[in-house]
Amino acid sequence: MTVELPVKRLADYSVFSKEDVEAIFELGEKLKGLKVVHVNATAYGGGVAELLMTIVPLMKDAGLDASWEVLEAPMEFFNVTKKLHNTLQGADIEISEEEWELFEKVNEENAKRLNLDADVVIIHDPQPAYIPYFRSDTHTKYIWRCHIDTSTPNLKVWNRLTSKMTKYEKALFHIMDYVRAPFDNIAVEFPPSIDPLSPKNKELSEAELKSVAERYKIDVSRPLITVVARFDPWKDLFSAIDVYRKVKERYDVQLAIVSAMAKDDPEGWIFFEDILRYAGVDKDILFLTDLKGVGHLE
Repeated sequence: MTVELPVKRLADYSVFSKEDVEAIFELGEKLKGLKVVHVNATAYGGGVAELLMTIVPLMKDAGLDASWEVLEAPMEFFNVTKKLHNTLQGADIEISEEEWELFEKVNEENAKRLNLDADVVIIHDPQPAYIPYFRSDTHTKYIWRCHIDTSTPNLKVWNRLTSKMTKYEKALFHIMDYVRAPFDNIAVEFPPSIDPLSPKNKELSEAELKSVAERYKIDVSRPLITVVARFDPWKDLFSAIDVYRKVKERYDVQLAIVSAMAKDDPEGWIFFEDILRYAGVDKDILFLTDLKGVGHLE
């Protein structure tokens, strides 16, 4: 599925660094018309989708022919890839042969279905990692961008996964500590980034802050602890509640857990229910999600 993109202008970012914007335009002139396709698992929810919603439009504005494709897959596939995601971060979980077969089948189907005729295809995270394996094009260069901590993976799963990731020209990792074989010789350190013009990252006026607080029943006269994270075991939201309870013994604080429910993370719903039960009936623990209208501004 091709994602519809908003219009974004690099010139708007000149307020942060005019020199950097000019350098990007100069580079864009050299790469003008280069066709680049980004591929990931979902168009909404989580950091990768948020990143691409800014990066791809800005690549277009710089002169590249950039687009964004999203996997088409059944929910069972995302159950498998969530297990895969967890094992790559070190979880001791078995992935069955049937699950590997489903993973390969969905990648093969998307390799044929998605609009991938491009000079460069950038594959994000493990969900679409096998797409190059099932493509026969010879002119396309493939790049894998890994957004997770792979410093201590489950080696059995890592070795199985990477055995068919042989067509990548480069592999991008947040930090070099995450790099492992077989990517040692093609790895590039590529830190994550934010959009400074997103409402999430802009300084808000007192009136805007008060409006949001009132909408979600936050008492602005009392201290507030805020955690912004997906409902994921690796984010350790249980500890956040423990810290809140410890602070609550001395101060009249509130806790806001702010999150988004991503399509590619079915495990998130299970974890959400677990964390709700752990929080109990405490009116000062607030769960604010996109299901309640929470967006970038909130």
